[in-house]
Amino acid sequence: MPTSSLISIPCPFLNFTTAIEELGNPGWNWMQFLEYSKKCEGFILPSEEVSLADHLMWDLEFHGYNGPIKTEFLAGQSRWDLTLRDTLNHVNVKTVEEPQYLKEANSWLNLNVLANAIVCKIITSDIKNENGNVVATGVEFLHHYKRHLVQVKREVLVCARAIQSPQILKLSGIGDPAVLEKIGVPVKTPLSGVGNNIQEHLICSMSYELKEPDHYLSLDSLHDIGT
Repeated sequence: MPTSSLISIPCPFLNFTTAIEELGNPGWNWMQFLEYSKKCEGFILPSEEVSLADHLMWDLEFHGYNGPIKTEFLAGQSRWDLTLRDTLNHVNVKTVEEPQYLKEANSWLNLNVLANAIVCKIITSDIKNENGNVVATGVEFLHHYKRHLVQVKREVLVCARAIQSPQILKLSGIGDPAVLEKIGVPVKTPLSGVGNNIQEHLICSMSYELKEPDHYLSLDSLHDIGT
C-alpha cells in the first residue's frame, strides 16, 4: 500500500502483471500484493452523510479493515489546515510522531523492532524448491558493529524501497550474474532485472497568482514573518 504525502495510493493492476511478474518474479503478482495490502490497511468507512455530501465512492473488495495503518477519505470540508497553521505558530519545539503502525505493533509478542541495524544479505538454502527457486532461510545483519544471523520459519519480506531493495537482493546473490561476479558475490539466482530500469519520474508544476491572496491560505504565507 504505497503512500505519497500521507495519501494512500494503491499500485495499478498493470504495474504488477507486466512490470513485476513478467520480469522474472511469478510469485509476486497483483493478487499477492492485494492480500498483503489488505492485511496492513485499516480502512475507516465514512458516514452516509459525508459520503453523500462529498460524492465519495469506494470498493469494499479492495480494502482491509483490521490492519494497523488507518486510512480514510480526506475531510475536504473541514478547515484543519488553518487550525494546524495557527497551532504550529505557537509551538517552538519540533517533534516527530512515531508511525501509528509501530505504536500498535510494539505490544505484539511476536514482533521485535531493531533500530540502527543494517541488513547484509538474505540467507538462502542450497537446495531449491519444486519450482527451481532458492528459499530464504534467514537474514544476516549488523547491529552495533557486530554481525548477527536470524533464522526464519516462514517468509522474508524485503521492504527497503526502490533503491536499497535491489541492493539487498544483489548482496544475497540474486541479480545479474555479470554484476555479481564482478564484485565477488556468488550467484544464487540469475535475475538480470534486479536494480535495472530505475528512472526518476517527471513532474510539471504550474504557478498561479491570486487576485486576493489575503483570503486564501498558500505557501506565500510562510514567507510572511507575521503569519
